[in-house]
Amino acid sequence: MKTTILKSVFLTLACLVGLSCSGSHKASPNSNVTLTADYYGVREHTSGGGYDDPIEAERLLLGESRPITIIFAAPWSRHCKVLSEEIARMRMHHKVWFLDTSHSITSMLMVFTDAGEDIPTLVHLDNRFNKIVLKDIISIIEFVEKQKNEPTGVEIYE
Repeated sequence: MKTTILKSVFLTLACLVGLSCSGSHKASPNSNVTLTADYYGVREHTSGGGYDDPIEAERLLLGESRPITIIFAAPWSRHCKVLSEEIARMRMHHKVWFLDTSHSITSMLMVFTDAGEDIPTLVHLDNRFNKIVLKDIISIIEFVEKQKNEPTGVEIYE
């Protein structure tokens, strides 16, 4: 009888521990929460807080999806925070990729696009593979504002 009770208590505890340690820890993309994972002092992943997934950006960039606009930024930079807030105010986060420079894949994309090491830096690649690189906050905001006001070029006829 005692062994049956001990087994059932142990099984219950094992289930509780298993359930409490499982699940997703991803922040919602529209959340103001920033979740970061560091491994021995090296930033491995950042999600939420307005930053996009660098793996998805790499897939789009290497897959030659055009036009694409990427802003390389850092969560600790006041200029990057202001830029992120301004792009959110313009409702352009869905058209601009905001990537955290502390992520290793983002660092590789900075080299691939010749973005340099300055932050924030905007890189825009259009349909003809022309590249625009902007490194100051005012010109980046003006460029995004211009992109917002330009027609998409897609017209629907009845």
